[in-house]
Amino acid sequence: MNDNHVRYFKVLYERPNIRAAAQAIPLSRQGLLKSIDALERELGVTLFENIKGDLCLPTPYGDAFYEFACDCEAAGSRLKMRFREIEDARNNHLSLCAAIGVRGTIGTELFTSFKKSHPNVMIDCDEQPDAHCDESIHAGESMLAFTVYPYDPDFETTELYSCDRLAWVSASDPLAQRESICIDDLNGYSVGLVGPSFKNYPEFSRLCQETGVQPAEIETFAEMSILYAYACNPKHLSFTAPCVVSLFDGLFGNQEAPVKAIPFVGTPWRFGISYKKDHSLNSLEYEFIEHCKQYAKKLVPQN
Repeated sequence: MNDNHVRYFKVLYERPNIRAAAQAIPLSRQGLLKSIDALERELGVTLFENIKGDLCLPTPYGDAFYEFACDCEAAGSRLKMRFREIEDARNNHLSLCAAIGVRGTIGTELFTSFKKSHPNVMIDCDEQPDAHCDESIHAGESMLAFTVYPYDPDFETTELYSCDRLAWVSASDPLAQRESICIDDLNGYSVGLVGPSFKNYPEFSRLCQETGVQPAEIETFAEMSILYAYACNPKHLSFTAPCVVSLFDGLFGNQEAPVKAIPFVGTPWRFGISYKKDHSLNSLEYEFIEHCKQYAKKLVPQN
């Protein structure tokens, strides 16, 4: 059975519109129809019924085949993960990813100190947005990861660090005179965040809904320099991390910076080292996690 046929079927099942599914793959509309037709001929059943135009609905055979497709995808991920485990163990190799911002907080000494006691170990640590980092573990692309809170329930996570999240506000804004800021202070403020791939975005949206706070707008930007400039405006605020703040404040020397970083209480920034619960740690991975736990004691603060 052609893997692409199965993958295309799954996309169409989840988006029961031929044109929309073809764009998501991406593939031509005709190419998608040919793929589904070939799959139906191979299976000897009708998987979809055309309702009107591009709209289609799965038949009971389609429902059954979708379960099979999901099982195949999960089995493929487990197999890739197992292959990676075997390869890493044979090659004395640690495959890691880290949510953006974590390596800046940890620094380089974590890795160099581990390599002193394990000189033949090769460590790869790829930085990714929070959500992508979690996906990397699920897909078996990384066996271990520095993930940020809230932690995936499918992961075994040892928390290493926690601190107040920081908010940038204009130095002339009344909030800049406060020792801390909370969600209730943000009614009517324009708020800048790094985007849906980072967990701060859904967490902040959830907090607004729970408290009834209504920001004037919520905007997303990929670059910290843009978030910094955004906070220079009146009634604007953007979120940042402690490891970033010193980089920007250092640009102004003895002059007062145009924005101030104020602790934002209620949504601490926390990270830990994670792996899938069904992953059996090899000895090298276990030693690295223990090393991280000891190293984390040097990191301040812990809320």
